[in-house]
Amino acid sequence: SNDSVVRLKAAAIIEAGFGYSRNILSTNSGNLLGGVRGKYYQITLAQDFEKVEDETNIEDLFNDFDYDDGNTSTNFGVDLGLLWASDLYSVGATINNINEPEFEYNTIDPAKLVQINDPRISQLLSTPLIYKMNAQLTLEGSLHTKNKKWLFSAAYDANAIEGPTGDEYQWGTLTAAFITKNWIIPGIRIGYRVNQAGSEISYLTAGFTLFKYLNIDGAYSLDDVVIDGTTLPRSAMLNIGLDLTF
Repeated sequence: SNDSVVRLKAAAIIEAGFGYSRNILSTNSGNLLGGVRGKYYQITLAQDFEKVEDETNIEDLFNDFDYDDGNTSTNFGVDLGLLWASDLYSVGATINNINEPEFEYNTIDPAKLVQINDPRISQLLSTPLIYKMNAQLTLEGSLHTKNKKWLFSAAYDANAIEGPTGDEYQWGTLTAAFITKNWIIPGIRIGYRVNQAGSEISYLTAGFTLFKYLNIDGAYSLDDVVIDGTTLPRSAMLNIGLDLTF
């Protein structure tokens, strides 16, 4: 009999944002734009633990995790950015979540903590667990043809940040895109992205824009995982959004 435990974490995030930008400097060689974006977050964070000796397989470990006991809280984030844009290129920088909003996990039921004999482990599990959205600096640059129909861009996160479950993220991306302002002809883009911290997972990405406003993008991991003898991509993503200017 021992006090070895596995602490489990889960998170659900709802985000809504509104941005504003304007030209703050104009010269013959280009324009300097500044922008701010406010973001509203509603985040549910859940934590629990299971004693290792009580479990016979990993599936039971996760089935016993009670997600309904999570704590839901709201907060706001602020992004600030600068962009220098010329006829053929642009360079910019954005600081995301400069105010570093914080969110708190649920507290573990004291009645469950009586299973733990070691007071050091009990104290660790009963200490309030806080998720802090650390600020992250993103650098970006792009080249485009004179008619602005072809775009080649890159972005790089200058520092790594942790997500709510402890995973690290520091993305680098490369993208090539064909841009159209025609309602009928779709815009097309392809790219590559890699997490330079944590999982170090990489993706091939592709997407298109319909009717000038509807964006559909997907990503397919270049890494594989074997589940029950079947080889599958380690991760896949799909994003659908509207890009409106007013």
